[in-house]
Amino acid sequence: MKAFDEALKTAREYCKEHGGSTVTQAFDLSDCWVFFSRKDGVVGIGGGALAVDKETGEASPFAPTAGGNLARVQRAQQIDIEDGVA
Repeated sequence: MKAFDEALKTAREYCKEHGGSTVTQAFDLSDCWVFFSRKDGVVGIGGGALAVDKETGEASPFAPTAGGNLARVQRAQQIDIEDGVA
């Protein structure tokens, strides 16, 4: 199983490589961690997120409004990453 700290590192690297955004929120869904990000000074509407699978560590796009994803995120536990520490 992938540790949260490793998943956060994966998300930060992915965001840096794909547009330079910063991870701002993390949620623990039972099978994966979901990370939301944004660019400083840019107002984003909609957008997606990144999911990191807990078993495989595989990162993939996560569409919050697809299927039952919004309800899953609303029920999920938010993880504090404000200090840059899991």
